[in-house]
Amino acid sequence: MSDVQIEKDEHVAILMMDRPPVNTLSKQMIRNLHDALSDVEEDAEVKVIVLRGSNNHFVGGAELNEFTEIHSKEEASECSSIGHHLNK
Repeated sequence: MSDVQIEKDEHVAILMMDRPPVNTLSKQMIRNLHDALSDVEEDAEVKVIVLRGSNNHFVGGAELNEFTEIHSKEEASECSSIGHHLNK
């Protein structure tokens, strides 16, 4: 099961980030969020995208332990590229 779920209600897409306890952004969750956003951006019926977190938390920040394990320029570039897409 993905840590990002998509719910659609008419013209609204709700992306729920669910990575207990505080929804930290792991590299995989960032990829899943990117994929979910790409999916709903391509849906002509969706007019509004709502991002929310589970467990009464939005996002607890980056999972810093994972980001210290980036060992190549390619991996760093991929993380940066996905991060830029999420900031649009």
